[in-house]
Amino acid sequence: MQHINVVKLALILLFSLSKNTGSAVINSRNALDKWLFNARIYNGEEVVPHSIPYQAALNIQTSTGKLVFCGGSLISTNYVLTAAHCLFYATSVEVILGAHDLNDAEIPTRVNSTVFILHEDFIYTVANDIAVIKLPEPIEFTEKIQRVDLPTHSDRGNAFVDYPAVVSGWGRTEVEAGVSDVLLSINTTIITSEMCAFFLGDKVKSDLHICTTGVEFKAPCNGDSGGPLVIDNVQVGIVSFGFVLGCSFGFPNGYTRITHYLDWIQEKTDAYVL
Repeated sequence: MQHINVVKLALILLFSLSKNTGSAVINSRNALDKWLFNARIYNGEEVVPHSIPYQAALNIQTSTGKLVFCGGSLISTNYVLTAAHCLFYATSVEVILGAHDLNDAEIPTRVNSTVFILHEDFIYTVANDIAVIKLPEPIEFTEKIQRVDLPTHSDRGNAFVDYPAVVSGWGRTEVEAGVSDVLLSINTTIITSEMCAFFLGDKVKSDLHICTTGVEFKAPCNGDSGGPLVIDNVQVGIVSFGFVLGCSFGFPNGYTRITHYLDWIQEKTDAYVL
């Protein structure tokens, strides 16, 4: 299979990098205990404008006074799905929908919200990194604004290994660059949790997380946290964590596995889940 060959290529690349960087792999494991939310689209390509109509941009005001930028996805007319670590210190969020170029003065929808729900068991680690933002009023779907499909309960047992996937966002395009003006995406491949844990540490759990290869040095980067990982336009993951030293090392990337949290999403929102 072509996807298996891609993963094999990724393994060769990653093992080569681990040799060239000495203790980088070990350091990445230790760093998980401190902080791995380096998640963060690196080496991505500009998408066809409005071809990902569920993508949200989030400008987050925090209690520390910092402004944080994250991604998200529209899952119903009333709720946006994102990562809990994006909202941990949040006091208010500007939700931008229907955008392609963030500098465009005619972005269809900007709304502010102070109502967000973080997973009750999120304690600033890589587990349970999921949250939702309640919009102040229902959003009207248009050609540029649509909800993303979520997995079904029957997908719970599917690890999606070797499936091609797409991750999108306005995050950093280069290590030293700022966030992108236009929406970017990368094509990637789902890998096993075991492979992911080898590089990112034993806090990577197969039931809680889904991972992608970093082959060709393509990865989500700073500013992409909370954004969607999709397979055939079905969101299976939320951008959550990566290699602590940065986006450009070709290491795997970690996401919150949505199939594990379908009951939670149904309980907290009005999103449609089969």
